[in-house]
Amino acid sequence: MQMSSDVPVALQPARPPLRTTGRALIAAALLYVMHVVFNQTTSALLAIPEHMLPSDLPELRWSSSLLYVINVAWYLAVLVAVASATQLPWAVRTTAGRAAAAAGFLSVGAGVLGAAMGLGLHGGAAEAIGSGGDVPPDTLRAVVDSLYVPVNGAVFAANVLLATWLVGLAVVARRAAVLGAGHVVVATSLAVVALTADVVVGFPVGVLVLMLWVGIVGVLLVRRARRTEVVSPAPPVAVRP
Repeated sequence: MQMSSDVPVALQPARPPLRTTGRALIAAALLYVMHVVFNQTTSALLAIPEHMLPSDLPELRWSSSLLYVINVAWYLAVLVAVASATQLPWAVRTTAGRAAAAAGFLSVGAGVLGAAMGLGLHGGAAEAIGSGGDVPPDTLRAVVDSLYVPVNGAVFAANVLLATWLVGLAVVARRAAVLGAGHVVVATSLAVVALTADVVVGFPVGVLVLMLWVGIVGVLLVRRARRTEVVSPAPPVAVRP
């Protein structure tokens, strides 16, 4: 009888969830930076006005489609991070941890919904808004602005829920001695600053800073996983010669 080095998939150890969470957070941070850079670059190159006419929307269809792809990839990375974090025993052991995880999942749903609604505004329906007759341009701009209200509302809700999950994750990680108390203070402070700047300024500079910190936390979690998570090798499987 000989020993085979081939191990069935069912017996192979799963990738440590702490490391997966960290890598997903790093990916989310990078994708959000890409989102901001792409959005600001296209706005400058295409000279997008602050208050658009319906006729302006179809011209931005290609850039909106690419931005939608980046947004979906970003929220997919957040989804992987939230789902991986729920596999950590200390992350969902308490009511606060489970509530934070629920906020994370809801953030992904709200974000994808907002991105989809924003993409839908650049279809053929936008041209039909101004085809009903001689409508004053100021009225048309007001109509377009009103169409963005639910889009911006969904995105803001996603940011609030995402900040809630990040603060909740920092709190439960502190209780599990995975992160220090300083991370809870930083997470809470950046969440408040990010959401306040999102409302007052409009430009997501606060969320950008928050996501850069998320990338740093991702690096810390990956390093922590390398030090503390030891995966026991699966036993060899005996096979007949």
